[in-house]
Amino acid sequence: MKQQPALWKDANVIVTGASSGIGRAVATQLLAEGAHVVAMARRAELLQSLEGALACPVDLSDTAAIQGAVDQTLANLSKTPHGQTVDALLYFAGVATVTPPEQLTDTEYERVMGANIRGARTLCTAVQPALADDARLALCSSGITLLPEVYGFEFYRLSKIYLETYAEWLRQQLQPEQSVTTVLPGFVDTEIWRKEYGVRGEKMIGRLGRLASFSAEECARHCLQDTAERKPLSYPTPDVRIIKELLRSEKVGEVASGVASLFWKQLHRGTKK
Repeated sequence: MKQQPALWKDANVIVTGASSGIGRAVATQLLAEGAHVVAMARRAELLQSLEGALACPVDLSDTAAIQGAVDQTLANLSKTPHGQTVDALLYFAGVATVTPPEQLTDTEYERVMGANIRGARTLCTAVQPALADDARLALCSSGITLLPEVYGFEFYRLSKIYLETYAEWLRQQLQPEQSVTTVLPGFVDTEIWRKEYGVRGEKMIGRLGRLASFSAEECARHCLQDTAERKPLSYPTPDVRIIKELLRSEKVGEVASGVASLFWKQLHRGTKK
């Protein structure tokens, strides 16, 4: 894969979801390339272990706290070469749920909507005045939105479709030299699946073999490269790239959709007790 090692040197980059998973891998790679990284996440203790990052603990589902976090961020960046200018905002925060809509509680609804939708919109709005004229933004959706139906993931999928719609709208609002990349990862070996499924999540990842063993670090490299190249869409994992190619053909699209949906359905059913 082509690399652009100088691109992120001294760049001011905000990374959300930086405490674990893809977000942490993105932050780690940016730090290695010389960026000034503001790492945002709820779990302050995990941010402290990101050596070299400017930790900014914040719950992005709490929209009232976001402006304060942005003010703190800009103050922390004031001594960097680019000052209070934000060169990139990479939104990898998110919450997954496998609860069918009819069983969804108000608490879970607010948790998912807050992190996956309201947090992204509020943070982008708050940061926008500080964006560089050629700033790059990336919003992490999910490859699940490529599928017409997903057993147990309906509400999660809906929240990510909304996020993609927001990303498309945001492209139209930004300056011509600014860009937004929508990231659609598939299964990545991260904490989120183990947290949602526990021991059954470990078994799920084991059954998926190479597809789910695609690491957060590998995914981060693809995401950053696509963001650097200002691609509107990023498909950083092999499972999503396969599904995308299958769905491109009208003749096999219906069959591919059915097979892909069945794959997700059986995967989810296989994790039940």
